[in-house]
Amino acid sequence: MSAKPQDEGTPDPPAAAPDPGLAALSARLERLRANRAPKRREAVLADVVRTAQSALRRTATRNGATVEAWRCAAPESLVDAVRVLGWRRGRLELAVDDASMRFELERWLREGGERALGAAMGRAIGRVRVIVQATE
Repeated sequence: MSAKPQDEGTPDPPAAAPDPGLAALSARLERLRANRAPKRREAVLADVVRTAQSALRRTATRNGATVEAWRCAAPESLVDAVRVLGWRRGRLELAVDDASMRFELERWLREGGERALGAAMGRAIGRVRVIVQATE
Protein backbone atom coordinates (compact mmCIF):
# COMPACT_ATOMS: atom_id res chain seq x y z
CA MET A 1 0.00 0.00 0.00
CA SER A 2 1.64 2.98 -1.16
CA ALA A 3 0.27 6.42 -0.58
CA LYS A 4 0.59 9.17 -3.10
CA PRO A 5 2.93 11.81 -1.99
CA GLN A 6 1.35 15.21 -1.62
CA ASP A 7 2.96 18.27 -2.98
CA GLU A 8 3.56 20.46 -0.04
CA GLY A 9 5.21 23.10 -2.05
CA THR A 10 2.23 24.03 -4.26
CA PRO A 11 -0.31 26.31 -2.60
CA ASP A 12 -4.04 25.93 -3.08
CA PRO A 13 -5.45 28.02 -5.89
CA PRO A 14 -6.73 31.39 -4.64
CA ALA A 15 -10.47 31.48 -3.91
CA ALA A 16 -12.42 33.58 -6.34
CA ALA A 17 -13.48 36.91 -4.92
CA PRO A 18 -17.23 36.99 -4.22
CA ASP A 19 -19.21 38.92 -6.77
CA PRO A 20 -20.76 42.01 -5.06
CA GLY A 21 -23.81 41.86 -7.32
CA LEU A 22 -24.39 38.21 -6.42
CA ALA A 23 -24.03 38.96 -2.69
CA ALA A 24 -26.57 41.78 -2.95
CA LEU A 25 -29.05 39.55 -4.80
CA SER A 26 -28.56 36.80 -2.24
CA ALA A 27 -29.22 39.21 0.64
CA ARG A 28 -32.31 40.55 -1.12
CA LEU A 29 -33.60 37.01 -1.64
CA GLU A 30 -33.15 36.19 2.05
CA ARG A 31 -35.05 39.34 3.08
CA LEU A 32 -37.83 38.41 0.69
CA ARG A 33 -38.03 34.88 2.09
CA ALA A 34 -38.15 36.22 5.65
CA ASN A 35 -40.94 38.67 4.84
CA ARG A 36 -43.03 36.25 2.79
CA ALA A 37 -42.87 33.32 5.17
CA PRO A 38 -46.13 33.08 7.13
CA LYS A 39 -45.73 33.58 10.82
CA ARG A 40 -47.70 31.20 12.97
CA ARG A 41 -49.18 33.86 15.25
CA GLU A 42 -50.29 36.00 12.35
CA ALA A 43 -51.91 33.02 10.63
CA VAL A 44 -53.96 32.21 13.74
CA LEU A 45 -54.92 35.84 14.22
CA ALA A 46 -55.88 36.16 10.56
CA ASP A 47 -58.36 33.29 10.95
CA VAL A 48 -59.94 34.94 13.98
CA VAL A 49 -60.20 38.29 12.22
CA ARG A 50 -61.66 36.67 9.09
CA THR A 51 -64.30 34.87 11.18
CA ALA A 52 -65.21 38.08 13.03
CA GLN A 53 -65.46 40.01 9.77
CA SER A 54 -67.82 37.48 8.22
CA ALA A 55 -70.00 37.50 11.36
CA LEU A 56 -70.13 41.30 11.27
CA ARG A 57 -71.06 41.26 7.58
CA ARG A 58 -73.91 38.83 8.26
CA THR A 59 -75.13 40.95 11.17
CA ALA A 60 -74.93 44.14 9.12
CA THR A 61 -76.87 42.55 6.28
CA ARG A 62 -79.49 41.16 8.62
CA ASN A 63 -79.84 44.29 10.77
CA GLY A 64 -79.18 46.98 8.16
CA ALA A 65 -82.86 47.62 7.46
CA THR A 66 -83.61 47.74 11.18
CA VAL A 67 -80.87 50.29 11.83
CA GLU A 68 -82.03 52.46 8.92
CA ALA A 69 -85.64 52.30 10.16
CA TRP A 70 -84.43 53.26 13.64
CA ARG A 71 -82.56 56.28 12.29
CA CYS A 72 -85.65 57.41 10.36
CA ALA A 73 -88.26 56.87 13.09
CA ALA A 74 -86.46 57.77 16.35
CA PRO A 75 -86.32 61.30 17.74
CA GLU A 76 -83.00 63.12 17.50
CA SER A 77 -82.36 62.84 21.23
CA LEU A 78 -82.41 59.04 21.00
CA VAL A 79 -80.90 58.31 17.58
CA ASP A 80 -77.26 58.29 18.65
CA ALA A 81 -77.86 57.33 22.29
CA VAL A 82 -79.42 53.96 21.43
CA ARG A 83 -77.61 51.04 19.78
CA VAL A 84 -79.64 48.55 17.75
CA LEU A 85 -78.39 45.11 18.74
CA GLY A 86 -80.68 43.29 16.32
CA TRP A 87 -83.35 40.63 16.42
CA ARG A 88 -83.18 37.78 18.89
CA ARG A 89 -85.97 35.23 19.38
CA GLY A 90 -88.46 37.40 17.53
CA ARG A 91 -87.90 40.55 19.55
CA LEU A 92 -85.96 43.67 18.78
CA GLU A 93 -83.08 44.36 21.19
CA LEU A 94 -81.89 47.90 21.85
CA ALA A 95 -79.04 48.93 24.15
CA VAL A 96 -78.52 52.17 26.08
CA ASP A 97 -75.71 53.40 28.34
CA ASP A 98 -77.64 54.16 31.52
CA ALA A 99 -81.00 53.86 33.29
CA SER A 100 -82.08 57.43 32.53
CA MET A 101 -81.73 56.83 28.80
CA ARG A 102 -83.61 53.56 29.22
CA PHE A 103 -86.47 55.46 30.83
CA GLU A 104 -86.57 57.96 27.95
CA LEU A 105 -86.51 55.20 25.34
CA GLU A 106 -89.22 53.12 27.00
CA ARG A 107 -91.41 56.22 27.36
CA TRP A 108 -91.01 57.02 23.66
CA LEU A 109 -91.82 53.43 22.70
CA ARG A 110 -95.01 53.45 24.83
CA GLU A 111 -96.16 56.78 23.41
CA GLY A 112 -96.24 55.51 19.83
CA GLY A 113 -92.59 55.03 19.02
CA GLU A 114 -93.02 51.30 18.62
CA ARG A 115 -95.73 51.83 16.00
CA ALA A 116 -93.63 54.47 14.21
CA LEU A 117 -90.63 52.15 14.17
CA GLY A 118 -92.77 49.28 12.86
CA ALA A 119 -94.17 51.53 10.12
CA ALA A 120 -90.65 52.59 9.11
CA MET A 121 -89.60 48.94 8.95
CA GLY A 122 -92.70 47.82 7.12
CA ARG A 123 -93.56 45.14 9.67
CA ALA A 124 -95.06 44.85 13.11
CA ILE A 125 -92.75 44.63 16.08
CA GLY A 126 -93.84 42.00 18.57
CA ARG A 127 -91.67 42.95 21.51
CA VAL A 128 -88.80 45.30 22.21
CA ARG A 129 -86.17 44.55 24.83
CA VAL A 130 -84.14 47.45 26.19
CA ILE A 131 -80.79 46.56 27.77
CA VAL A 132 -78.59 48.85 29.86
CA GLN A 133 -75.12 48.16 28.53
CA ALA A 134 -72.44 50.76 29.14
CA THR A 135 -69.86 51.22 26.41
CA GLU A 136 -66.23 51.70 27.31
